[in-house]
Amino acid sequence: MNCIDYYKQMGVDLTHLPINERNAIASFFLENMVFSKEEIEEIFRDNLEKRE
Repeated sequence: MNCIDYYKQMGVDLTHLPINERNAIASFFLENMVFSKEEIEEIFRDNLEKRE
């Protein structure tokens, strides 16, 4: 299973993040460092705040 599919099963769609943030999350995933749904949602919030 790849990173995107894993997080989709958790109910988180990573495709809304910029490519560099998706790559960072995927790199951690490959090292068996998995974020919780809450941590991913915090990354989404931080990203949206930076865009505004």
